[in-house]
Amino acid sequence: MFTPMQRSTGTNAPPDRSEIPQRDAYPVPEVAALLGGVTPRYVWKLIDSGELPSFKVGARRLVARTDLDAYIARLRADEQRAREAAASA
Repeated sequence: MFTPMQRSTGTNAPPDRSEIPQRDAYPVPEVAALLGGVTPRYVWKLIDSGELPSFKVGARRLVARTDLDAYIARLRADEQRAREAAASA
């Protein structure tokens, strides 16, 4: 059975990308900023669907930098394949 993960209900605005230090894992609002300003809600959808792996430390849900990098690489590869397919059609 699919169960949505617990979410923080904090009202803080997502951080600006330039203010995020590089580290091994990021909380959802920082992941949203690192993905170009998508909403934290969208990041939660990626986590809930299994597209973006995450883990908990205490009450916080985090995404490993390596998982975020892999997700971005998959997006780029998918886009490149789509462009190549469109060019050969």
